This record gives sequence, C-alpha cells and structure tokens, in this order.
Amino acid sequence: RAAVYLRVSTRQQNEDTQLPDLLKQIEIDNGILKDEYIFRDKISGLKDKTERKDLNRLLELTRNEIDIVYIWEISRL
Repeated sequence: RAAVYLRVSTRQQNEDTQLPDLLKQIEIDNGILKDEYIFRDKISGLKDKTERKDLNRLLELTRNEIDIVYIWEISRL
C-alpha cells in the first residue's frame, strides 16, 4: 500500500515528469497505489511545511492506510 508525493518548485515545472519513474518502481515492488494517495505540491522546498497542503494531507495518513511513501528524490520532500 503505497503513497506518492510529487513536488516541483515553480508553476512552470510539471510534477508529472516524476510520476512515471515512481509508478515503475511501485510496479517493480509489487505495490498498490490508489489515486487518492498521489499527493502534489507546486511550491518551493524553502517554504514552511504548513504551506504544503498535500504534504500535510500525506502526513495525516496512518500505518493502517499506507506502508510506504515514494518520492522522486529526497530534495522533493
């Protein structure tokens, strides 16, 4: 049971460029990803986490809902 967190820094960037790599890895890992567990933020990583709405939604999930979170690279978190 997987979740995905996608983040880009500017509105000109598209977080969908990160998604195919993550979907491929989830498939390799035999993971299960529900659409509602794909979280996206378009905001600078320097912003306070309270401004990252989808990150906060992700952090509200419990171990009963997901087992693993996939991110494209650590700087995206």
